[in-house]
Amino acid sequence: MKKIVLFTILCFIVSCNDTKEKTSKKKCLSEKIDAAFIEEYLVVTDSCKTLNGYNSVSYYSNNELIMRGYSERNFKQGEWSFYNAKEEITKGLFKDSQPIGEWKFADIGNVSWKNYQDLEKGYKFSFPKEWESSAFVDGNMIGVSNSSNQSEQDFFVSITSGKIDELDLSLEEYIKNLHSTLKESKKIENFKNKRIDVEGLKDAYEFKFDTKNMGVSLSTSELIYISSDKIHVISIIIRNGSSYDYSIVKEIIMTSFKVSND
Repeated sequence: MKKIVLFTILCFIVSCNDTKEKTSKKKCLSEKIDAAFIEEYLVVTDSCKTLNGYNSVSYYSNNELIMRGYSERNFKQGEWSFYNAKEEITKGLFKDSQPIGEWKFADIGNVSWKNYQDLEKGYKFSFPKEWESSAFVDGNMIGVSNSSNQSEQDFFVSITSGKIDELDLSLEEYIKNLHSTLKESKKIENFKNKRIDVEGLKDAYEFKFDTKNMGVSLSTSELIYISSDKIHVISIIIRNGSSYDYSIVKEIIMTSFKVSND
């Protein structure tokens, strides 16, 4: 009889502890929708799991885990993992949203990072150091690709910067004309646009669309970042059907771009 009583008490204690842990875990978790860009995510924050004061965050799209790390998407800290169909593709370290160290990707291999900064134009961003040989500067634009051979390019990013007072049009007219040109072009499909929210900027816009170049299907994202006296246009082009690794590289480059205070 005593054994039965002791067993019952033990089960009760274990059950209570398990319930307390589940209740405590629920208190740690919170959810919100990140709608800062066209691509929206469900963000689950775990305030009980932290790194140097930054909470653990997980980003989901259509109930699938896309990425997980610390702080938030536009200010990544510590180790982040990136997924596709629940499978971890790669992981690596960030400091203030700039990737550091060597990363191992599923298809494109090992990648280390070039942290590029243009003090005159007032911005910085990161791209794979292995692509540095393809990088070129043309006036106010820098371009970087996975290959210097255009026929082999799966990924291309360019950044064009200029002073607002040097535009031929007002900012409002510039954005309006760009929107009309893209939307009305017969060469463009799946056009989307949104006024986006980026901390530290006066204003920002995102345009996404598909197009073809020499028979090659391409997916393009254009980000227009406006600071107090400058405008920055970030164009990222990915060949449709190429490795998912490039979508991760896009996320890293896009969120590593930072404008310095004017």
